[in-house]
Amino acid sequence: MQKMTPLCDLCGEAMNEPELTGPDFRVGLSAPFTLFKCRCCGLVSLQPPPSDMELAPHYPDWLWEDTIDGGTTRVAKFDPIIELLSRRHPQPGRLLDVGCGPGDFVLAVGKLHWQADGIEISRRQVEAGLRRGAALSVCEDFSHYTGAAPYDAITFNHVLEHVRSPRAYLQQARKLLKPDGTLIIAVPNYNSLSRRVFGAYWMHADLPRHLFHFTPSTLTRLLESVGFYVVQTCFSDLEQDSIGARQSLRRWLKYGLLRRPMRVHGSRSPMKLAVPARALRYLYRKLGNGVARATETAQLADTFTMVATCQSS
Repeated sequence: MQKMTPLCDLCGEAMNEPELTGPDFRVGLSAPFTLFKCRCCGLVSLQPPPSDMELAPHYPDWLWEDTIDGGTTRVAKFDPIIELLSRRHPQPGRLLDVGCGPGDFVLAVGKLHWQADGIEISRRQVEAGLRRGAALSVCEDFSHYTGAAPYDAITFNHVLEHVRSPRAYLQQARKLLKPDGTLIIAVPNYNSLSRRVFGAYWMHADLPRHLFHFTPSTLTRLLESVGFYVVQTCFSDLEQDSIGARQSLRRWLKYGLLRRPMRVHGSRSPMKLAVPARALRYLYRKLGNGVARATETAQLADTFTMVATCQSS
């Protein structure tokens, strides 16, 4: 039987141009994975897409320990998204956070008087959020979610890159939003300077957990194809962008320049870099922040956030 070529989730053409190949640096598994780029529209995705069984070793329990045991919710962590949300909706309404983890964002916007719900595939994270008072529920596939619609806002905070069909998720969001509802999506930026410089060592490649990679252009086209109108694209998440720049440099130094062998990790400390002096650690963080600010200005930051509405304006 002839092997079928995977089709692009955006335009339906063949995903036939290899982009980069790399292992799972985060967990320490060396089997290579390859990202392919659609020659027609430019959307990048992992091909062939791994099965749930193949992905299981790449989602060990320790991967989310810091989010589950995070303690008190820090509202400032979500300032970029909350600011965008407040501009579109000065008066709080009903919000659904898709891929909510243990509910940090749900709790944060709840403090700002939003009626916020969250859905998450991980039962362990949902249970952790429920213990903290967040209104969460388990949902294995948002494309079939039938919650208490309609919503004033839906958020995908670094979720869309993980799903098997971003198109199906966006179509479902369109159905669940009010006619003047707002969709806010934060994703890694495949156009970023870090990706161009570090290639497979780019932290936000996150092989094989990130199944899709977007640029502002490809995400705009995908949103428009399912009935959304893009209102704003922002490059202003200093925390995510600084971490991305620093961790990409770490991986390149450790596995690229120094050629250190990979090993399977049993805890969430695979990317530690020996920096003996506090002053050097401080300078390292300042370097990351400086790179992040410069790349945000040039629209080449590690991540971007897109705001879309159901109605053109």
